[in-house]
Amino acid sequence: MLSRRVVRFAYRDARGRARQGYLAPYTMLLYKHGLYVVGCRLREPTDGRAIEPGTRIAVYAVERFTEADHLRNAPFAAPPGFRIDEILNGAFGIHVMTDALPHRVWSSSAPRRRPSCAPGLAPDAVRRGALRFIGSG
Repeated sequence: MLSRRVVRFAYRDARGRARQGYLAPYTMLLYKHGLYVVGCRLREPTDGRAIEPGTRIAVYAVERFTEADHLRNAPFAAPPGFRIDEILNGAFGIHVMTDALPHRVWSSSAPRRRPSCAPGLAPDAVRRGALRFIGSG
């Protein structure tokens, strides 16, 4: 990852389905004792030279890679302004957001009409407007 080279990979997902292709690995994350690669899947190794902002982000569990080879002649550059903290903002776990829209939370046990957060969600997400309370029932 530090060399910013495209990786040719083979991967087996949680359901056992095999995948292979090219990946521009932006960063790695540690979450609940698991190591994850966050990056952009590419059609061709040369696509890494100009990754557009808003390109879909993928998360891969490191232990599920069955092969991974960096390609010496295939550099990549993350999109301008890419920030992992913005991608994961408001996520429940290690899931990437695909849009910047606020999320709605329905709480059926709230004694008062006020926002509540799931465990692990930053409390300031409510103040920033990442969550909107829509009621209890």
